[in-house]
Amino acid sequence: MLIRLGDTFIIDTQASKKHLFVAIAPLPNGSYLFVNASTVRSNRNVDRACILRPSLEMHDFIREESYIFYRRAGEYTNAGINAAISRGDCSRRGAFSASILQKIQQGGLASRFLANEYKEHLRNYLESMQG
Repeated sequence: MLIRLGDTFIIDTQASKKHLFVAIAPLPNGSYLFVNASTVRSNRNVDRACILRPSLEMHDFIREESYIFYRRAGEYTNAGINAAISRGDCSRRGAFSASILQKIQQGGLASRFLANEYKEHLRNYLESMQG
């Protein structure tokens, strides 16, 4: 399976159980930048750069107010995702719409928690798509 931007996967991260991850940008090393959604809870420090709410346009996994956890951004390759699927640690869950993907990408640029290296790659990718 090839990763496309906006594709979502349920990934078992061991420490934090299973979360919905989304591919938001290709990286120069051939991998993809992934971020995950986490449910808003009163006892959590929530990054407000990108809040997702259930709606007709929203991915069906988002059933409660959620935020994108840019602090835990990471990289996955096609081979890595396929291996995780084979092990049963990951499953494909459709894709976010183009407008929600764009909201998540813009949130990455605004978030103070996304690592600067990832933010730079995301910015460069988005700028290359405009020109």
